[in-house]
Parts: sequence; structure tokens; C-alpha cells
Amino acid sequence: MAVLIVLGHELIEIGYENGISTSDSGIFATIGLGLAHGHLPYSSYWDHKLPGIYLVDAAIFKLLPANPWSLQVGETVMFLALVAAFWFAARQVASPLISAVGTALFAYLSTLPLLNQGGNLVESYWQLPEVIALGCFLRYLRGSAGGQRVSVRVPLLLAGVAAGVSTLFAPQALITLVL
Repeated sequence: MAVLIVLGHELIEIGYENGISTSDSGIFATIGLGLAHGHLPYSSYWDHKLPGIYLVDAAIFKLLPANPWSLQVGETVMFLALVAAFWFAARQVASPLISAVGTALFAYLSTLPLLNQGGNLVESYWQLPEVIALGCFLRYLRGSAGGQRVSVRVPLLLAGVAAGVSTLFAPQALITLVL
């Protein structure tokens, strides 16, 4: 259900934007394309955002042709991974039914075209490492409460790495590191 919501919203978004990037999205794509061709952020191109969005766009442009449709494909893949990560996080604390309903609602709200504003925004991409960090942290808490000591540190390490990655996208991601 959540996968269908993500795919449906992404198709609606393609219809709204028709492949035209908004101002922020276009700036991010331009800098990402520059990075894909060997230019340096903050030297060859300047913007006040952290480098995460530029690195994602550069990676997309290395794998796919340099056009807005490629960014849409990359964002759709990211949202599908985000929904899977949210399901994992929800399953750490809730039943399968509650997790499924919560994941469907999360998929609906996080991909809503009105809020996503055409995509390729920092706010879209920083969700994935944040949710991964939350899921791993909840897994750590569940494992440590159950008395598992051998592999309990791996989820905590992954939570820290994911939280660190999220700070490459947005400074508010530091909140996760405070957990």
C-alpha cells in the first residue's frame, strides 16, 4: 500500500512540474551537475546549503542522464527506501497492523506533491538517514532491554552513522545526534 502511495504521488508530481525544476531544486541540480563534472562546491558554485543534496544530485547524474526526470527517478527510489526504513523503525515498537497503517500515512505525507514542491529538496533527502537512525536506535533499545549484549552495539553504531549522514543535508538533523 505504501509503495503504491509513493509511486502515485511521484507520478502526480511529474504531471505538476512537467520536468521543470523549481528555483531551489534547479540550483541544487546545477551544483550537483558541476560536481559530477569535477567542479568543487562552494568554490566553482556557491550556495548556503550543506553538501548532501549536491552529492546526491551528482551521484544521480553519474548514473542517469543529466535532466530533471533523472532526479525524479532518484527521488522515487529514495522514497521507496524511506518507506522500507520507516516500516523497519515502526516494527521495532508496534504490531504489523499498526506499522502498516503508520507506514502508509508516512508515505502519503512525506510524498504529498503539495508539500514536496516538485522534489529534489533537502527536506526530502534528509528524511532517509534520519529514519534509518531512528530505526537502528529503536532496535538497539529493544536488543539491550532483552539482555542481548553480543550484537547490540551494531544497531547503535549504524544509528550514529546514519545520524551523521543526515547532518550532511540539514543542520536540524543534529537533533538526532542528541538522542
